[in-house]
Amino acid sequence: MKLSAGQCEVRLTGVVLDNGLTLDEVVVETGDVSYEADRLTFVLPGRATISARMSAESIVSFVVENSPDAVQDLQVVLQDGTVKVSARMQGLLPLGVEAVGSLEVVQGTQIAFHPSSVRVAGMGAPDALVERVLESVNPLLDVSALPFPVQLQRVEVTPREVRVQASGGPIRISRSAT
Repeated sequence: MKLSAGQCEVRLTGVVLDNGLTLDEVVVETGDVSYEADRLTFVLPGRATISARMSAESIVSFVVENSPDAVQDLQVVLQDGTVKVSARMQGLLPLGVEAVGSLEVVQGTQIAFHPSSVRVAGMGAPDALVERVLESVNPLLDVSALPFPVQLQRVEVTPREVRVQASGGPIRISRSAT
C-alpha cells in the first residue's frame, strides 16, 4: 500500500533529546508526503518548516542536570530577547551568581547561551568560571546528529518560552517491514 498527500503537519509533544533537553512541542510542516507500508518508508521529498518551543521549566531542568554539583537554587527568567540565570554556588562560602545573556544560533546547527554579563557576589566573574559553566550547558540544542539535514534559522526568547524556527529535508525514514 502506498499513500501520498499534498500537505502534512506532524505535531510532537514532550520530545526529549539525547542531551536531556525537553522540547515541549515540535511542529513539522511540509507539502508532498508519501508513505509506503510494504517497506515502512516515510518520505518528505521537499523542504519542511520546523518549529519548536521550550518552556522556562524545561530549560531549568536541563541546566540543573548539566550544572556542577556546587550550583544550587537555580532560577531561569525569560525576558524579551534575554535569559537571566541566577544561582548560589557552594564553596567555602556560598556565593550568589547571576548571568544575563541571549540565545544564539551557531553555524546553523546549534543554539548556545552567550552571556552579556556574569556576576559573582555582585562582582565580575573570572573567565575560567564562566567558561566552565558554559561548557556544561552549551550547546543547549544541537541538530547536527539528526538523521536528516536541519538548518536552524532563528531563536526567539519571550517571557513564557523559547521558540526555534528551522527548515529541514528532504527526509526519508525507512525500515524493513519484517
